[in-house]
Amino acid sequence: MQINRKRIINVDNFISHLRVNEEFYISIKNIESKLKELSKLDLTTELEVGNKFLPKAIGSTSRYNSNGKFIIHRDRQKVPYTFERYWERLDYQKNTVGTYCYITKVRYPRTHIKAPNCELIVTKIEGEKALISTLLIKNDKNKDFIKHYINLFLEIFGECEIIRDDLTSFMPKNVKRLNWKIFPIGEKPWKDNSVRDLLTKNVESNERGNNRKVILRSMDKIGANNPNWTGVGIGGFNDYVVFGFDNKNVYILESLKNGNATYVFDKNWEELSKLSKAEILNNKLQIDRIIHTSEWETKLNNILK
Repeated sequence: MQINRKRIINVDNFISHLRVNEEFYISIKNIESKLKELSKLDLTTELEVGNKFLPKAIGSTSRYNSNGKFIIHRDRQKVPYTFERYWERLDYQKNTVGTYCYITKVRYPRTHIKAPNCELIVTKIEGEKALISTLLIKNDKNKDFIKHYINLFLEIFGECEIIRDDLTSFMPKNVKRLNWKIFPIGEKPWKDNSVRDLLTKNVESNERGNNRKVILRSMDKIGANNPNWTGVGIGGFNDYVVFGFDNKNVYILESLKNGNATYVFDKNWEELSKLSKAEILNNKLQIDRIIHTSEWETKLNNILK
């Protein structure tokens, strides 16, 4: 069944033709004709049959898909939380003076809902490359998940198709995950500003006002330690930068969005990079998780000694 719209509300209208417990896929065919849509995902590697990736957050559905969401409990008592801010003022000579500070406010408590982490898989349908969902089963328990998966395809491509064919034989055993774009080692060192310039453009397109200064300040403090290489994330890690310190067996993940913690990995970085964001965080595979408080820089320097 072909679906052409921005999103669906009632999934029953689109899977009513399927039997209970029938297996099926959601698909988009002939992806080589969808270059405009694929470019929004910042995929830097040619899609080959067997590739499996978590789509970059480009809208509300894909953002929830990779990052999860929060339920705000407005019926409960507010609780304190702390965040970092950058303020500018004019001194007596009318020069701009900037100050970083930590602010504590109160807000309603929040419960984090885990990300669905629906991935897209490259296969072939009728001799042409296509993207499909994981194998889905029609039943009442899976309705919300199926609805989300359909809306994920619709947000990216504006269309999708529910197919009943058994595509098992088209799915190779060895699946590659496209989660990182790594700058060539030694080609773009932090000190020559080329990587920083690229990240600055990313930050400016995603953050407003003084949040940009807070994020770039953290990036500069990590980059000042002369990482061997730097990479930017796509898919589930699209909002993170990895700083590789090969000589120390330390790999720092810093977010391009304000308010996220810094993650530290060891020499297993290469293997861990094949996992999704949810697999890494839910299984606590990081060596450390540094919250952005007044102690952030001290903890970072201790790790990079």
